[in-house]
Amino acid sequence: MRAPGATLPLDVRVQKFGVVSLVNRLRTEERFIADTGGPSYRLRHMVRAVTRFGHDSPLGLAVFDELFVTLNSVERGPVAGFDQNRAFAGPNVKVAAWQSELGYMNNVVNRPAQQADRMSHNITAMIVLVVP
Repeated sequence: MRAPGATLPLDVRVQKFGVVSLVNRLRTEERFIADTGGPSYRLRHMVRAVTRFGHDSPLGLAVFDELFVTLNSVERGPVAGFDQNRAFAGPNVKVAAWQSELGYMNNVVNRPAQQADRMSHNITAMIVLVVP
């Protein structure tokens, strides 16, 4: 039995091409939003690349794009279709199995017709544990 609001990974693929590491991740979310007519289901697809500044260099550049698509319409809640998109770029520092990043993230959120869509510009810090 899974917890309410669980995120389920469908597929994660990691490939290396010389100094470039590429991650392709697809997952689903089950969301319970207050005052709506039921659960909302969302698909998330992320493509992420990290390129090192040399084979043994701990320094690199990370970029990713993640697309969110709502799979069902919910009464008084999300509508099926495009939900949001996140794009990130910034330096990456690798120490053992850990990577840290600090960079720019652009986030575009689709809003219902009566509200304006929202775009935010963020400085984002991330710590990533790379599990083989």
